Amino acid sequence: MPRSITQSSPAPTAALAFLLALACGGSSKSDGPTGPDGVGPTHPAGVIAATLSVSGRPHGVAIASSGKFCVSQIDAGSITCGMLTASGATLGNPVAVGQTPAHVALSADGTRAYTANQYGSSASVVDISTSTPSLLATVPLPSDGFNVLADPSGGRVYVTTSSGALEVMDAGTRTIVAQVATGPASNGLALDKTAGILYVSSISAGTVSAVNTATNTVTKTYTVSAAPQRIALSADGKTLYVANESNGLDIVDVATGTRTAVSGVDPQAVGLALAPDGKVVYVTNPPLGKVQIVDVATRQVTTLTGFSRPRNVAFGLSGAAALVTDEADKVYVIR
Repeated sequence: MPRSITQSSPAPTAALAFLLALACGGSSKSDGPTGPDGVGPTHPAGVIAATLSVSGRPHGVAIASSGKFCVSQIDAGSITCGMLTASGATLGNPVAVGQTPAHVALSADGTRAYTANQYGSSASVVDISTSTPSLLATVPLPSDGFNVLADPSGGRVYVTTSSGALEVMDAGTRTIVAQVATGPASNGLALDKTAGILYVSSISAGTVSAVNTATNTVTKTYTVSAAPQRIALSADGKTLYVANESNGLDIVDVATGTRTAVSGVDPQAVGLALAPDGKVVYVTNPPLGKVQIVDVATRQVTTLTGFSRPRNVAFGLSGAAALVTDEADKVYVIR
């Protein structure tokens, strides 16, 4: 791996904690665009509300604004999609993709899923617009596929690879139209759509490259802590959050390149996601079996336990819920 249903009711204490957190403003909101339910950007209270059983070692996860989500099953060579709502989550049937799908991304309208297939050295395109998903295309890559991101405009899909090439795919023709050298074991992806900059981490180089999406050229390279994994960008495009295996979490000022390590986040961090309201960052740590929640303003760290090997995390419902994949054949719903 890139260096790398059965829904249960929350326990009484967890449910009580969730309700208390809501009453105390634990799911705070901020101004900004609203989701389909009319709720503004927010973040979960931090309670495991349900557990979904997903076989094949769930790994990647992505959620559309509608609540539709997909999980990649890295050992099964498939993805399973479902629907996340304010009251629960349901799962559909799996659809086969390429070998070892490390990550999955969704188009903005939630009709297409894209996977980066590691040992398959390919990217898959799946139609998920109906109740019976179907494989539309398999696009060869020059080396192992690590991560994938779909541009919200719908025109491009970006796939990182082990050889260090960022592959730029035309979403319409499903062909590779450009390659950009972004460092060996290119990995995490974060897009600044307004500025036209795509940030790409390199595990082996310990860097994050800024790629101009109009010219497909690297315009700046940031040095970060060793073995950077997932990355996220603040809504204003000024701050990068980088999970890494060496010290846990870096916060990088995009303008100056200044890097700050967050005390209290454990080394061996892999997965990362920034809540839609920009107030908390979730960081997964598979070896230690924990998810750590970082308050962006105070840098206070809260640890969630009860996992086996949590791998990746994504926010849905405008931030009211998150999904965490766990390699022990589980997906956790955080409310």
